[in-house]
Amino acid sequence: MTIESDVYTALKAVTEAYPVSLPANPTLPSASYRFISEMPQRYEGGNAMVKRRLQVDCWAKSYTAACTLADSVKTALDLKQTTFKLITAENAADLSDPTVGIYHRMLEFFVWE
Repeated sequence: MTIESDVYTALKAVTEAYPVSLPANPTLPSASYRFISEMPQRYEGGNAMVKRRLQVDCWAKSYTAACTLADSVKTALDLKQTTFKLITAENAADLSDPTVGIYHRMLEFFVWE
């Protein structure tokens, strides 16, 4: 499995999940996700790893629902581990515009491969 499929599977267990952005007329609540940066890392043993930053956007019709979804997403992904990768939660922010009737909570994670 790839990290992309691992992330999708974990998110899909919680809500509707879409890569990169929401489609027109999405099911709400839902989440969209994207990898926004990638940095090679070296550590003491000399082996290289890649640290990728993952952004997950949680969307809902109310602020409370967006925050509840964000908590569920964080639980599903934070410290998720396989034999070759680890996901850790790093940041959260509200990016909502209540005038359009959709609330948005953004989460960031680091993914180590």
